[in-house]
Amino acid sequence: PAGWASDRWGTRAPTVLGLLFVAAGLFFCARIDDTSGIAAVFAGLFVLGAGMGIFQSPNTSALLGVGGHDAHGVVSSLLATVRNMGMAIGIALGGALFAWRFAAATGGGTLDTFTPAQSAGFTDAMRLTFFVAAALALLATALSSLRGAPPKEK
Repeated sequence: PAGWASDRWGTRAPTVLGLLFVAAGLFFCARIDDTSGIAAVFAGLFVLGAGMGIFQSPNTSALLGVGGHDAHGVVSSLLATVRNMGMAIGIALGGALFAWRFAAATGGGTLDTFTPAQSAGFTDAMRLTFFVAAALALLATALSSLRGAPPKEK
């Protein structure tokens, strides 16, 4: 559906909508705590996944449109490289943020010595990490909404 919508109305609206869903899903996940049920976890991850699904194909289409048909191979390989680097760096920074906050909240505790008493520290670290990711998704939403239309192919 997102690909169809981007073909019909352009890539900007679906990418912005998808990123808004991503941010909403991340904010929802940030609100999950140790008393939340599986339905809350499912709902947050569902919204997050739906947002990624709405975002990915229009964004890829917009990026492939920039280089023109002759450059699809170069642009798609660059896109794959940047996407993989972004995932690796994002996971590393998110993991570092989580570990820093968890250690600060638990007085230097680590996950290999995790006890039920450290549950609040785990939740605190998880919330901060999801809130930062949601804020970054909102920044990406703003940047995506400002981008120009891809050039027309000749």
